[in-house]
Amino acid sequence: MQYGARITTMNKPAALKVSEFSSTLPATAQRDNELERTSISFPWVDDLTRALRENFPILFLVVVYMAAGFLTESLLGLPGMMQIRLHYTLFDVCAVFFTASYLGTRLIVRIPYLVDGKAGLFRMAREMLDHYLTMERVVGLLLIYLSIGPFLSTFQSFKEAIPWIQPFAWDERFMKADYYLHFGNHPWALLQPLLGRPVITRVLDLFYMAWFPLLFGFVFWMALTGRRRLRLQFFVSWVLTRIVVGTVMAIVLSSAGPCYYSYVTNSADPYLPLMKYLHSVHQGGFLWAVNNQEGLWTAKLHSIHLPLGGISAMPSMHVALAVLLALAGYQVNPWLGRVLAVFAVITHLGSVHLGWHYAIDGYIAAASTWIIWKVTLVFSSSPKFDYVGEPIKLDGL
Repeated sequence: MQYGARITTMNKPAALKVSEFSSTLPATAQRDNELERTSISFPWVDDLTRALRENFPILFLVVVYMAAGFLTESLLGLPGMMQIRLHYTLFDVCAVFFTASYLGTRLIVRIPYLVDGKAGLFRMAREMLDHYLTMERVVGLLLIYLSIGPFLSTFQSFKEAIPWIQPFAWDERFMKADYYLHFGNHPWALLQPLLGRPVITRVLDLFYMAWFPLLFGFVFWMALTGRRRLRLQFFVSWVLTRIVVGTVMAIVLSSAGPCYYSYVTNSADPYLPLMKYLHSVHQGGFLWAVNNQEGLWTAKLHSIHLPLGGISAMPSMHVALAVLLALAGYQVNPWLGRVLAVFAVITHLGSVHLGWHYAIDGYIAAASTWIIWKVTLVFSSSPKFDYVGEPIKLDGL
């Protein structure tokens, strides 16, 4: 029996310590093993890495755009063109308001949990942390917020520099294109019998200004949404729309718009009756359109930088981004998409009636945005972005 016991003991393999076992692995396997242990010990590392990867395409486009701005400033000899801002006060206010509203509504629908006392409170807190305050969502929101200031200020820098890069030269052509496309009629004249009433004009003026808070609210909703594929597609489309439509096309097709037609052309101004009507409405109350048009032209004449300044008609960014909101909204809910599509149509009508744009500006903007949306759909659907994962289904938002 002793002999057998000795044999058993002799044949039993000696146990290796973890450190000794790791030292016997190849270098690559050791690194993978270390990463796996780090991931297990610090799960937030995976979440942070995932958030950074998810936002990389967006941030990459922003950095390239800014670099193009500084390169343009240098090559064309436009000192002071790039007026980079890290933040906008209006955008900061919107960020706080819309983020608080987004999270607040999710807290409100969970108030019934409190009937269970402390257990209900813990359940509420756990769901908020697990679904809405995850590393992925919080880091994604911060990255979008921090990039928006530099990105928008680059966009505005390009916009204000358009007359110096490419002087306004297309206004007369767009006026004629509008005239022929609408069967020998100026679009504003076709709309005037329907819209040419002070009350309607003021409503359209308010709708046109409502574009700003609606856009900011939508941006922060998309920054926080659990529909991560849609989020990626929306922000890539949003950035590309401003770069391709609002910068490249705006420079190539440089135009000022109907309200400035007599300032930038030598031909008879067919928009004088429209502008006379708008000024009469403004004198009888207040129109943002007339006020802002005068302010933008004064800033151009005296080379004054405005945070949201710059003159550019073709293509219409108001229409382009309103169409983008409708396309993204439709993916969330068809009815939301339809409501936003109506807003886009109203925005287009307002842009013509208020003298900001030629009708063709909106047509080109809408078509260009739709193309960008389809391209980014293919991009965001690529297997390369499978790590983005499926959207969170809780509350459908």
